Amino acid sequence: MSEETRTPSNEDAKRLAAAMLGGSVQQVVPHRSRFGDASWRFRIRAGRVEMLLKINRRPGAPIGAYYHQKLQDAGVPVPMMVGWAPDGWAGTNACALYEWIEGTPVEFGPNERPPYDEAEMGRILRAIHDIGHEDGFGRLDDAGHGECSSWREALLSTWAIDRCLQRGAVSDAMAERMRALLDQFSPELSAAPTGLLHYEDIMFSGNCIVDDRGTIVAVVDFAGAMAGDPLWELMVFDYYFGAHYPPGALRPGFDLDRFREGYGLDHDPRAPLQRLYALGMALEKLAFVDLDSPRAALNRSLLNEIIAETAA
Repeated sequence: MSEETRTPSNEDAKRLAAAMLGGSVQQVVPHRSRFGDASWRFRIRAGRVEMLLKINRRPGAPIGAYYHQKLQDAGVPVPMMVGWAPDGWAGTNACALYEWIEGTPVEFGPNERPPYDEAEMGRILRAIHDIGHEDGFGRLDDAGHGECSSWREALLSTWAIDRCLQRGAVSDAMAERMRALLDQFSPELSAAPTGLLHYEDIMFSGNCIVDDRGTIVAVVDFAGAMAGDPLWELMVFDYYFGAHYPPGALRPGFDLDRFREGYGLDHDPRAPLQRLYALGMALEKLAFVDLDSPRAALNRSLLNEIIAETAA
């Protein structure tokens, strides 16, 4: 098996970490995470210092160095990045070494309150969204360049219309109507402000860490960072937790009003542009969920509702 495809060993991780530190490493153990599989992870000890090494599984994919630095500069709680290498593994895979943060990765289920104060989450997300960006839209590389030249193009790249068509989740006529919507909303999309976005799931799925008092001590997972309209990410909170969208019933324990209070913006989740964003979220879910499941039915309902609104 070539080095480009094989799983890095403890010794490989030890050499990578030592090279980034410019010193010796005493202990390396694999670190398992149930939140995603985009990277190999190792817990590193050098002297008395504990660190986490992440090695991207996909060659050429960003590790999130630019996004991490911007959040750190803005005072958002993030683990310190000790070092990173854009091609540290096999000459193609990015690696990063972070300080180890003690705490509990956040996860909560239906009817459960999050382990943190929703207002604190609101303040943190507002600090992220207030970071301006002027170099492209959509997914960001480690130099901070967005992969798309317009916000419309970035949205279309997340909509998964073709996959939904292949699965029979939407009709040809509906797919054509949804593509036309992006042209219909072109003036609003062009005028939308651009900030940094965490991308969908900062509130759970292990993307923030809390201490034993429920304080958010770190935001993590920087590789999926985007640049775009902050209202898009606010729609995600409405989608999961709001009364207006059918899937909101999945996680009713989250206090959305308290989150909005912390964020400092009383936006209207029924506004046309936010409904357009919600349509994209429903499409994204229909691209992957079991089409006979209740979750698929909820997203179909949302999709049909928004299409009917815009047609009217």
